[in-house]
Amino acid sequence: MLGEAMRQRLIMNRVLPARIQVIPNWADGTRIRPVPRERNALRREWGLADRFVVGYSGNLGRAHEFQTMLGAMRRLHEDSGIVFVFIGSGAGMVGLRGAVASAGLTNCRFLPYQPAERLAESLSAPDVHLVSLLPQLEGLIVPSKIYGIAAAGRPAIFIGAADGEVANLISACGFGFTVPVGNADELVERLLALRRDADLVVGMGQHARACFERHYERAHGVRRWRTLLDRISRRGAEEPEKRSEERRVGKECRSRWWTEPVQQN
Repeated sequence: MLGEAMRQRLIMNRVLPARIQVIPNWADGTRIRPVPRERNALRREWGLADRFVVGYSGNLGRAHEFQTMLGAMRRLHEDSGIVFVFIGSGAGMVGLRGAVASAGLTNCRFLPYQPAERLAESLSAPDVHLVSLLPQLEGLIVPSKIYGIAAAGRPAIFIGAADGEVANLISACGFGFTVPVGNADELVERLLALRRDADLVVGMGQHARACFERHYERAHGVRRWRTLLDRISRRGAEEPEKRSEERRVGKECRSRWWTEPVQQN
């Protein structure tokens, strides 16, 4: 399972806890590293200069809520110091593009997925990332983009359930906030607070990278999988021996039953 919420969902469906192993997703921390904004070539190429960049990177699909983001963009439309940058694609991205065009918003940009060799720059371009998930899908999906965000050393604001997988992760590691779905006003407050406090942004970014290196670096994931597969392999090797011994004992018992004389009373 990818997270504790998935584990709990299986337990509720009567799967034995001993048969469940949680192995979170991960990112490649050698490829994705924090790139300071003043040395980020993509920020220069995209003309972001010294603006406060709110980013969304990856798939924006049917599982991801965007109305809260749209509400924040509407409220911040007159603030030229903040820009929203959406990098990626998905059904939700198509819907968001249409809503932005209908509202006449000019404080956001839509960009395609970036080449793998520029992923560090791409994920480091925003000052803060947005992550969203519909609350009813907790326990079924874990937005894996959170691990790349952490690898890039950036804060995150999760739009979704307060007790969700991503919400718990960023709270435990201290690199972001959670905002309820539909509460655009609170999202705006969080964004403005981060823009006012550059030290808070830097500190949360450092917490994100430290948390990533402790728990979500690719090497940790590979080691967890190797441990699990080794355990399964050993169990598989032991089972034939156990079954063979059971058959041997059973055969001996049957043999004695047929050959030993029956005591007459």
